[in-house]
Amino acid sequence: MITNRRPLDFQDFLDILRRRKWVIVFPTLLVGVATFFITRSLPDLYRSETLILIEEQKVPEAFVRPTVQTDLAVRMQTLKQQIFSRTRLQVIIEKFGLLQSGGTGSLDELVDRLRNKDIEIELVPRRDRRGVAGFKIYFTALTPQLAQNVLREITGMFMEENLRAREQQAAGTTQFLEVQLGRARQRLQEQEQRLRKFKTRHFGELPQEQQTNLTLLGQSHIQLQANSSTLDRQQQEKTYSESLLSAQAVIQESGGSVLGLSAPDTPARRLEVLQTRLLELEAKYTPDHPDLISTQAEIDRLKHARAEATEEKGEGTDDPLEDKLPAAQSAEAIRTRSRLQALEVAVQQTLQERKEIQQRIRTLQRRVTVTPLREQQLAELTRDYEVVQRQYDSLLQKRHEAQMAADLESRQRGERFRILDPPNLPTAPYKSPRLRLNLLGVGGGLFLALAMVVGLEFTNDSLRTERDVSYYINLPTLASVPRVRIPRRKRRRDEGLFDRKADLGKVSN
Repeated sequence: MITNRRPLDFQDFLDILRRRKWVIVFPTLLVGVATFFITRSLPDLYRSETLILIEEQKVPEAFVRPTVQTDLAVRMQTLKQQIFSRTRLQVIIEKFGLLQSGGTGSLDELVDRLRNKDIEIELVPRRDRRGVAGFKIYFTALTPQLAQNVLREITGMFMEENLRAREQQAAGTTQFLEVQLGRARQRLQEQEQRLRKFKTRHFGELPQEQQTNLTLLGQSHIQLQANSSTLDRQQQEKTYSESLLSAQAVIQESGGSVLGLSAPDTPARRLEVLQTRLLELEAKYTPDHPDLISTQAEIDRLKHARAEATEEKGEGTDDPLEDKLPAAQSAEAIRTRSRLQALEVAVQQTLQERKEIQQRIRTLQRRVTVTPLREQQLAELTRDYEVVQRQYDSLLQKRHEAQMAADLESRQRGERFRILDPPNLPTAPYKSPRLRLNLLGVGGGLFLALAMVVGLEFTNDSLRTERDVSYYINLPTLASVPRVRIPRRKRRRDEGLFDRKADLGKVSN
């Protein structure tokens, strides 16, 4: 067998086709005719279709925002996964007897065929803008009525599943927001509690109270100054009362004179001293001052007593009160002691008031000092509170919108599917597998024939042309005998004449 064959050109291929034409024709025709007779028994396929329009939300989105905003292509994939589940398709198969009418095959094979071949979905784009206006559903079956009934069932599943999915998503969104809102409400209450405790614990030290504290601090300093002045005056009066009481005691012990001199504390002398003190008080205080009022009252009392004594004794006595000097001195000492006690009590009260004012000043100064620190702490608490408050308000608004959207879905006023063209009853076969199978049969026969030609040519070592001789023998060709073509009729006649001559020769022998 020749292993190193000569390269073939176009003319060689034409010679092979011309030489092996019947080897090509007969297998091709045989397989094609056999396929034709086999495919005649195959049934026709009918396809029913429906058009579903996607209606937009009835209420404008400016008033109610829908909770379902997933792209339709994504939602269609989800719906297909749910409707094309084995459980759903098995219900359709058992309801319409597709397993019996579909020929041989298991349930799993039929389910796969329904998913991948018999049921088709086509999205219909919008013409005015980007988006999807609707979609078409196709179902292919062996009979028109079966295709229509099954497609009607599938369409109903799509409608129900879309409504159920939208309602569930809206309800699920509302429930999720309810949970988040409850957590945000709890965080907000915690922040409010922290802020309230901080303000209660640091009452008087907050930034908004700083101006009040400064005002109270100034007033307290003024009160402290007034208290100091009052204390000084009371101390002076106390000292004066003590000295006066001492002088009265000396007068009483000496019987009205000391070292031969008249008593220095006679009513006239007392009146003179009080008038001098009144002039001093008028120069220092206003007419409403208690000391000035009490001094004036004492002067009026002495004048009134002197006037009464003058009426009783007549005009002859120089000082009518001199006769009543011991009794007056005793009464005056008692009044002086009482006043001294009152001054001591007043001094103690003034000192206590001074301590209270000083304590208040220290408290106000501490509040003013720590106000910047409290302001920073309060700013941090307020910032956290405002963040939680904004989150709570946002969730509250979203919960309200989700509730309205869920109510909209329950009333079927949101986006929904509407059957624009119901499943039709096909009147003509959608497509027949016969033509495709026949073409496949003819192609298979042709491939088989070409394979036979290739096998015959590679197993045949004949030398047919001068190029074959020159290529394989590697010698020049001197001459060639052309092929003599004898007509078929003449060849048959010559073959018959040859046969008769052979028969006569046999007879003569």
